[in-house]
Amino acid sequence: MTALLSTGRTRALAAALAAALVAALLGPVGLAPADAGVPHGDVVGEQPRLDTPNVENGIVHAVRQIGDRVIVGGSFTQVRKTDGTLVNQAYLAAYDATTGAFDDSFTPTFDKEVRAIHASHDQNAIFVGGKFNNVNGIHRTKLAKLDLAGNTVTAFKANATAVVTGITVDSSRVYATGSFRKINGVTRDYLGAVDATTGAVDTTFDLPLSGALGPGAAIAGKEVDITSDHSTLLVASTARYIDGLDRFGVAVVDLTGPTATVAPWRTRLYQDWIYRCTSGSLQMRDAEIAPDDSYLVTVTKGHDRPPACDTAIRFPLDDLNDTDVDPDWVSRHFDSVYSVGISDVAVYTGGHFRYQESPTSPDPWPGDTFTTYLNPAVLGSDVVPRDQIGALDPATGKSLDWDTSTNSFEGVFALETAPIGLLVGHDRQLIGSYDVGRHGVYPLSVEDLADPTVTVDAPAQNAVVGANVTLTGTASDDVAVAAVYVALFDRDTNLWLRADGTWGAWQKLPASLAAPGAPTSGYVLARTLHDARYKANVWAVDSSGKDTTPRVKRQFEVSTVIDLEDPTVTVDNPQPDQVVGPTVTIDGTASDDVAVDEVWVAIFDRDLGVWLRADGTWGAWQKLATSLTAPGGDQTDFTFTDVLPAGRFKLKTWAVDGTGKDTDPRVSVKFEVA
Repeated sequence: MTALLSTGRTRALAAALAAALVAALLGPVGLAPADAGVPHGDVVGEQPRLDTPNVENGIVHAVRQIGDRVIVGGSFTQVRKTDGTLVNQAYLAAYDATTGAFDDSFTPTFDKEVRAIHASHDQNAIFVGGKFNNVNGIHRTKLAKLDLAGNTVTAFKANATAVVTGITVDSSRVYATGSFRKINGVTRDYLGAVDATTGAVDTTFDLPLSGALGPGAAIAGKEVDITSDHSTLLVASTARYIDGLDRFGVAVVDLTGPTATVAPWRTRLYQDWIYRCTSGSLQMRDAEIAPDDSYLVTVTKGHDRPPACDTAIRFPLDDLNDTDVDPDWVSRHFDSVYSVGISDVAVYTGGHFRYQESPTSPDPWPGDTFTTYLNPAVLGSDVVPRDQIGALDPATGKSLDWDTSTNSFEGVFALETAPIGLLVGHDRQLIGSYDVGRHGVYPLSVEDLADPTVTVDAPAQNAVVGANVTLTGTASDDVAVAAVYVALFDRDTNLWLRADGTWGAWQKLPASLAAPGAPTSGYVLARTLHDARYKANVWAVDSSGKDTTPRVKRQFEVSTVIDLEDPTVTVDNPQPDQVVGPTVTIDGTASDDVAVDEVWVAIFDRDLGVWLRADGTWGAWQKLATSLTAPGGDQTDFTFTDVLPAGRFKLKTWAVDGTGKDTDPRVSVKFEVA
């Protein structure tokens, strides 16, 4: 059991920016259910898994592991499987959490984007919120319930009037927040609860949000979360009031009584410092309760103005009667923070930022409070570069030694700790410098000591194969094989095969894995190729991004006719040592496993030491064509006739097949001409 030493800020510090930090000993870190974060024991790895489907477009707004599947929601319309197949699956998709295999059986249809996902309390259903109006052809506005197969649960009906952005559940209720004003025609301003079975509005939960935080600002609920015992609800919003009580952006609701009530718990930090944010408006973006229920973290945007804007803030939850809650820490990010996910050892933040506080940065935060740092690097060792995603020490709010990145256009919109690691959603292609699409998984850390290895079983080295080529083999790693790639080179044209079937600049082709994520997996890559000589470069990539060095090379040849045997030839005439007349007829039969294209003879005068040539003269060696009765057949008779002088001669005869193979050794017959 470990205790976290945290620093609390007094309101005097917030007012004067000079008071000392107050130490407070928090309770021990414990286990947590999925509702309130997941214990990991260590920070996740820095490289994403490479065996998950690639969300091709739009934004991933919501990610959640439910049982053995990961559910991904957002504004996307296409997903690419790991084998390269493009699937038109819009707004909600699923894949196997262990193997990364896209779930072809989970195909719910939505007419607009998904913004929130949560499992039912019994894990047997999925609650989904967003902008949609129809689900699987059934009218469901902004909030719906699906079974695990993706079908609409028609018994649940909780239609909201505007977007739902946050969902959490307890054993009997679904709590939702967003921009709606009514659910099922009942007024519920931006926050409501419904029966988890029927969707009926809960009459014991009526806590409206009101009062925009800033000139021209819109009121909206951003996120809800619940403690592991389902006694306390966290509400993050851009509202000043909840049920008419001042709670500037963050409130805590007591669920233990017959009627839900706003707890006395209140922080005045945002109220005191909102004036420094853009247009004096608080732009709360996300919030989450820690796995042990001892604290919560909020994240905001609104210009580099600590402590209220572009920060992550930890608040204690140990005393719900505290009406003047000071933060344990404020973590300056210098730019927008959109998402937060908490494990037992890290507070993960995502957004548009490029820097976080270093482990040695001063308190209450690095840099001058009233200065906006367009280039925080001027603060030197007080900051560390972190591209749009980072991990904070839960005790101090300082950056952990976890350095990865995304290349988002706007930022990282979704972070969720899960049994398999950290789930990420953003709006571009790269996570941890790998092209995994708008969604990725940082797996739980496992020490990876070795590069993966790969073998090629087929085709064999220098084999001649047909047009339908299948490369197979086995990849192995000390931890996990994430992917196998093949680069296929045409040695005759010096071009590479590309994913769209054309030939040109180098491109890698993903092979299909039999057991992605396992220490050993077979792989297959099947392609139809034209006749040519090829070289295949093959390599594996493991779960930490290591790849096979050097890459395995395999050469082979493609022939539309597979020819495995040399052609054979027999000579019927002349017979060995036969004496024939001056008109000599040479004939016989040639055979091949596929086709005989040519039969040749060469005639040598043993007395004079010269060869018969095509023009009838004698001199240097020359082959002479015979006439074939069935050229191109697998068997043909051949004939050659000429007038020869008296003497002793030697005949050489051989056939040639369609791939250029010839008779080896050539047939030799000695004869005489009288």
